[in-house]
Amino acid sequence: MTNDTAVYDAMCLDPSSEDNWIYRMGTREAITRDGLAIDPRSLAFCPHEWIDESGYVDMKLVQRSPRPFSV
Repeated sequence: MTNDTAVYDAMCLDPSSEDNWIYRMGTREAITRDGLAIDPRSLAFCPHEWIDESGYVDMKLVQRSPRPFSV
């Protein structure tokens, strides 16, 4: 398993909200498709096997794997 998929933190840019973080990581395509913003400083790489069908990182798969994210 190689860390070959770029993932980012998703943000909701809502000026009325104090917390803009969605607390999900996903591919650029999934985040923009869902109308969210990407934090470009959060770039990380993970195995493509950890990406679910919606384009976000499946945390259950991550927790079962001993392999950490690489930056």
